[in-house]
Amino acid sequence: VRVVEDTVYVMGSYVALSNDSLGLPTAGSPPWDLPKSTSYYRTYLAAYDRHTGRLAWWMWFYRPYANCVGTDIEVDDQGQVFLLLVSHHFVSWEYRDTSGFMGSGSFTGSGVGGDRYSYLVRVRASIGTIPNIAFTYAGIQGGGSGQAVDLMHLLRVGGFIFVTGTYTKGAVSLLSLSIGSLTLSLNFPSLSNYSQGLIVRFDAATLLADRVGELRAQGSLSSYDVRGHDFVYEPVGNTFWWVVETSAPPGASLMYTNNGSSYSSVSSSGPGLYGVRLNAFLPLIHIS
Repeated sequence: VRVVEDTVYVMGSYVALSNDSLGLPTAGSPPWDLPKSTSYYRTYLAAYDRHTGRLAWWMWFYRPYANCVGTDIEVDDQGQVFLLLVSHHFVSWEYRDTSGFMGSGSFTGSGVGGDRYSYLVRVRASIGTIPNIAFTYAGIQGGGSGQAVDLMHLLRVGGFIFVTGTYTKGAVSLLSLSIGSLTLSLNFPSLSNYSQGLIVRFDAATLLADRVGELRAQGSLSSYDVRGHDFVYEPVGNTFWWVVETSAPPGASLMYTNNGSSYSSVSSSGPGLYGVRLNAFLPLIHIS
């Protein structure tokens, strides 16, 4: 849930039995043409009047035969909604509002695959008009089974959108991480199927990615999982604290990469949660 001026924005995911339908809460008359049920997860996005509780407009995002899960939203001062979705290729969307206006469309990534990849979607909606939808994506280029990019958390700071999550390359070598038009070679050892933490900075106006940070765990004979969790922004110092989780034993190296180069490394003190401090250009300050 996000509140901006007089509007409350709500995002969630749902799955139901074949004869069920989703009823969005509203203080007015029940809205018509609500998203129907499905055996796969779909994601809804709705806007309410903060004072009356009346539903103004609503959308849903889906794939017919795969999950489409919304993981986080942010809303700027102009009411633009930034939404993270974890799904696969060819995501469809539908829009309805209380004036009776309807709209629909779709979008997809290019050249990426795997079990899942992620979308950053920007929605500009106004009652009586078709919403403006822009998107970018993050996935494994040429990916297949066992490979995934799961972006889970989102923050808007100034003119940038920062996202965090996890990706898994799978036991295949010579693959790349594709984030829109930005491509980075993956730093996993060949035949490794361990996960790696990921943090990305996007321009909010263009949705172009310009900074990418990756955190992995490496021992003398093996790699270990690293999963990226939530993060917070500290205006004083223009820095982030990013929570990551690893299975690395004591003495393994936690290795951070900024934009595919500029390695930094510290020793793991054992499995658990760590705080990674970064500045807004995503170079590492320290890990604790």
